[in-house]
Amino acid sequence: MNGGQRSEARGRRSGRPLTSDLRPPRAASVALGLLLAASVALALRCPRLEQRPMHNDEAVNAEAVNAIKFGQLWEHGLYKYDPDEHHGPALFYSTLAIARLTSSPDFDHLTATKLRLVTVLFGVGLVLLLPLIADGLGRRATVWAALFTAASPAMVFYSRYYIHEMLLVFFTFLALAAGWRYWRTRRIGWALLAGAATGLMHSTKETFVITLVAAALALALNRPWLWPSINYGIAGSTPAAPPSEPRPSI
Repeated sequence: MNGGQRSEARGRRSGRPLTSDLRPPRAASVALGLLLAASVALALRCPRLEQRPMHNDEAVNAEAVNAIKFGQLWEHGLYKYDPDEHHGPALFYSTLAIARLTSSPDFDHLTATKLRLVTVLFGVGLVLLLPLIADGLGRRATVWAALFTAASPAMVFYSRYYIHEMLLVFFTFLALAAGWRYWRTRRIGWALLAGAATGLMHSTKETFVITLVAAALALALNRPWLWPSINYGIAGSTPAAPPSEPRPSI
């Protein structure tokens, strides 16, 4: 008998409702684990953001923001997409939000730290999205995934790098997680969120189509394994357990 079955048996004997069997403590432990992971993510991503010189890719984005994109967006609220450079507007609009939140009066006050804070926030946000798929991963695996994401060298590096990639990863995971929640609940709000996240993927970088094709291919290849569980879910039934063989008497 596993822990859940023992808890259920105790609940029946004591007359307590079964919905209370260890769920609050487990939820609290998951929340504590996610809080720890978010703290680790912040601790690894925030220090000394200004000490590393701007990479060429970062400088291109920063200069584009200064000379063309951000000046029009900040001063006139205008943005014109150029398919030949700078990708989509998501990074620039996110920079605008940070500029306003930090009360930066002009570009000269928009430091490297403030620019990189945009991608830091999306990197930490990626960790906080993991509860959306906790019922698929399992609670313990969700906490470990959050910790590994927080401490991943690649994730830390790109979260401290003022380019579009971390935004694309964040919106991609949001789209997949919202799609998973819709498949589990059939609530229209999750479908709308998945659509919005896909749109934000598009507004971040044109290469989002590669991710969509890969996701569709993965879903198609997994269909033979998913189909039985989908059928059972629709029918509201579960497969019958095989009959147990009688044990030989000793």
